[in-house]
Amino acid sequence: MIIPIRAALLLTLLLFGIGIPVPAASPTTSPLQEQADHFNPLPAQPQLRSWVEQLKQNPRGPFKRIRWFCNDGAVLPPKAYACRSHGGGVQHGDWIDRVKQLRQHNYLIGTLLADLLNDRFFARPNWSDQLKQILLEQFLRRPDNGWIFRQARFYRGAIQAEDENSHGRALLLGLLAQPGLSARHFLLLRTAVDLLPHGQESSPLRAMRQLAQSLAEQDAGFSALRIKLHSQPTPADAYRVRDYAKTSAPELHENLQQLARLIDAVTRPQGDPFNEAISLQLLNDTPANQGREMHPADDFSRASQLLLKIRTELPTLDSASRQLAWLDLSKRLESSLYRSANQLLKRLPTANRRQRLLWIKQGVDALYGTGMLSQRERQSLQHSLQLLHTTPVPLTAYQREITQLTRAGRWAENRLRYYFAVPLKRLTRLEPLAQTFVPEQLRGSPLLAISTIIDSLQRDSQRLRGVSHQLFGAEVSGLTPLNPGLAQGRLEIVQEPHRHDYSAAGIYLLPQTVEDLPPVAGILTLGAGNSLSHIQLLARNLGIPNIAIDARLQARISTHQGEIVRLAVSPGGNIKIETEQNQAPLPEATKSPAELMIAPAAQKLALERTAIIELEQLRATDSGRIVGPKGANLGELKQFYPQLVPDALVIPFGRFRRFLEQTPAVGGQNLFAWMRSNYQRLAKEPDEVAQKKFLTLLREKIAVAPMDRAFRHQLREALNERFGPDGSYGIFVRSDTNVEDLPNFS
Repeated sequence: MIIPIRAALLLTLLLFGIGIPVPAASPTTSPLQEQADHFNPLPAQPQLRSWVEQLKQNPRGPFKRIRWFCNDGAVLPPKAYACRSHGGGVQHGDWIDRVKQLRQHNYLIGTLLADLLNDRFFARPNWSDQLKQILLEQFLRRPDNGWIFRQARFYRGAIQAEDENSHGRALLLGLLAQPGLSARHFLLLRTAVDLLPHGQESSPLRAMRQLAQSLAEQDAGFSALRIKLHSQPTPADAYRVRDYAKTSAPELHENLQQLARLIDAVTRPQGDPFNEAISLQLLNDTPANQGREMHPADDFSRASQLLLKIRTELPTLDSASRQLAWLDLSKRLESSLYRSANQLLKRLPTANRRQRLLWIKQGVDALYGTGMLSQRERQSLQHSLQLLHTTPVPLTAYQREITQLTRAGRWAENRLRYYFAVPLKRLTRLEPLAQTFVPEQLRGSPLLAISTIIDSLQRDSQRLRGVSHQLFGAEVSGLTPLNPGLAQGRLEIVQEPHRHDYSAAGIYLLPQTVEDLPPVAGILTLGAGNSLSHIQLLARNLGIPNIAIDARLQARISTHQGEIVRLAVSPGGNIKIETEQNQAPLPEATKSPAELMIAPAAQKLALERTAIIELEQLRATDSGRIVGPKGANLGELKQFYPQLVPDALVIPFGRFRRFLEQTPAVGGQNLFAWMRSNYQRLAKEPDEVAQKKFLTLLREKIAVAPMDRAFRHQLREALNERFGPDGSYGIFVRSDTNVEDLPNFS
């Protein structure tokens, strides 16, 4: 309870106690990390990324040698049955010193599931943070050919596939055993099932290894694949073996095909006949229906129903193993639904509005079934769909409810970022590819097809409302608004997006999506456009106006290459692209910056008040005197609506001032005096670089500054008295700044 408060101390004024049981928040840093940061700092980000690239090329990946890791803590050389007298253990690679240094700083790379000791994992106070980093690393191994394990897959003994599978399964079962987790954190749970290996680890694996060994003895060229299969087989290895069979000796063909089938069996998650029976029954795949070609709309509808059923009934199942089998079925159903959705999109141009609304309704159920939406979000979308089914629908209502449906994509993205924003920010320092996690999860879900259908209705709404688009003075069709905003800059036509030198003041016509586009002024993308495309996700998060253009307009736009142009995309969907010569001047501020300054009345401040205050003790007149406007005005509301305003504790200005005065800085100054001297210096000599350097240093000092013991005790006592025992409630931290309104606030 104290840790998240400490991390936000200089930003927060309100702590809302919400009387529901929630898991304890995991700290973003551990004492071990803080100690390492203080005594053994890591190099700058470019050097960290260089380390990761070296690990990818290292013949042993993140490992320096093979060792036995025994259950009693002993680490022994790789000899047969080395841990027999030590209570058992596992054999795998031992990290190189550089990986150990990164892990000390809470960069949990190189993780082997066999090393987690699952019986103790969930006793760790920050297991949730560790799990998310483990999942992100598992994700990176897919698109990046193994990531830092790229070469380690061929280092015999470094990774034991059966140990990874069995410990991955044990980790998932332990996760499912956490009270209430399957109901409250379904998306996190389902993501773990998707990314953690937990396939069959019995006879098929042994048979696979034995056959691979035999083939390598007969054909030396197969040795590299054998080592890979011994370490960590994946579904893609079955394709590699089948490709190898095409050029191998004819007498090996049958055994190679058998090996491919064994790989399929090993890497396929365990099924549950009971669940398969439910699937067949719900989808009406009875013997009479088997073999009959199903309409894609029927497949889409039935898969959506079953995804919804699995999420709804999962918490009622009587065992973690049964729940895991249902989740495996859920992932397979999602793949089936993805295929049928793509077939529906081929029929989209001829589908009427009612058909599209029906597909969206079923898709919303599927999104809820995959964890992408909460129950409240699903109900909100269902309400809009219900209103749209009334006859006739007023145009204003049609526009309003279609706009509401477009929020599904934003809600799904925010839900993923809720779970993974903090570990993603950390891991992106090492690997830029981590930024693709959220877009890839969204595009691999039913949301891609559903967003396309919703986008088609939004364009229909704009057409009915007479929304017009102007391109260099002429009214045109073929422009699609994706993100509203106003931008002015030099137009550049990009041929090679991954090699282009971008400017923050440029407006760019891109031929394809790019994964790491820096902040720019405006974006034009070729193609029909989709609200779930990577470019649009990027534009939305950075507030960049974004327009999709038809290919037939490219030539007309290209004639203005190098000119200063303005993009204007209204929230209602109108688009205007014009050159500098045709532009009306942007409105100028009517007041000077000096007139816009808000000068606080310092004489009002009651800095002697340092004790924690209960919300109902405050009045609106305390704003700017004891606390900020949010705390003061909510205190006023609490008087009139005591049942509607949650209970809260408020930290007054005086406590923040005392914190600054008690924290040493440099040269014998406390942090408050040091801040004042720097602000005075920067006011006399404005320097943007110096300002950023000062603010960065200030954040670092605040992050490591100790909170005095007396206040910690006072806060703990106040929380206990107001809300009850620690762990029986959750907290919501509210700030009197607008920091929680920032796009990247978590």
